[in-house]
Amino acid sequence: MNNNQTIGYQGDQYSNSMEAAARMAKKLSLSDVTLLPLISSQGVVNALLGGTIKFGVMAVENTLAGTVIETEKALSGLRHETLCTEQIHIHHCLFKLPDTDDGSITVVASHIQALSQCEKNLNLLLPGSRRLELKDTAIGARYLREGKLPASTAVLCRRDAGEAYRLTMMAENVEDSDRNFTTFCLVKLRE
Repeated sequence: MNNNQTIGYQGDQYSNSMEAAARMAKKLSLSDVTLLPLISSQGVVNALLGGTIKFGVMAVENTLAGTVIETEKALSGLRHETLCTEQIHIHHCLFKLPDTDDGSITVVASHIQALSQCEKNLNLLLPGSRRLELKDTAIGARYLREGKLPASTAVLCRRDAGEAYRLTMMAENVEDSDRNFTTFCLVKLRE
């Protein structure tokens, strides 16, 4: 694979990291870019070190949930440079499978950061529901559609992720504050 214009990003297709990667590619005037979902920050670092990507995009901080520990750990000790950052206003939607009764939802699945950003509203919307941590928000939508999560599960993700997997929206803008922003960084290995 020619990695000259490949950007690997933390998350799955339709994740906030994918949106950040597209914005930063445009900001840096990178053309003919391939965006590659790598799910985790460590996955991005491994691809950088393995030479399959030239650039990596990861979430570094959220105004509600704080530092993204996953990224901090993955970047620790890595000789890299940050080429740019992008801040995205984060909105989470709660989705379920079509024809699933709201009252049968017992679990909410998503990335730990999203669950943290929506904790109060989730307790109001689905009192007593359990939380299931996943590696990414968008992967939850895919897993629910593919049957890898039970029908009693709702997922927190971007609107486009839920819609792409033909899920039914239960609630929009579930984040506990409208001041929910995440900063992403685009990095490459230091030469």
